[in-house]
Amino acid sequence: MEFDKWLDVKTLQGLSKHTSAVAGALLSYLLIARLVEWALGPGFLAGILDDVDKVVLVALFLLFIFKMGYYFYREIKDSGNSHFLVVC
Repeated sequence: MEFDKWLDVKTLQGLSKHTSAVAGALLSYLLIARLVEWALGPGFLAGILDDVDKVVLVALFLLFIFKMGYYFYREIKDSGNSHFLVVC
């Protein structure tokens, strides 16, 4: 396969930009969630917060996967190498 036609410098820059933005968002979310959990202490509300925390993190990961898939789809479509979509 000819990966160099669709995986160029622009695509790698976009991937690193999105990855660093998502990593920063996840780390800040985790830090704030742990700080709030520590402030609440053990109890019913802390358990609810832990469950909500897991749901939000899964939603963020799914959003990241969707956005990256759409980004790659758009890059492949714009570059004219649509035969790559058939291979995948």
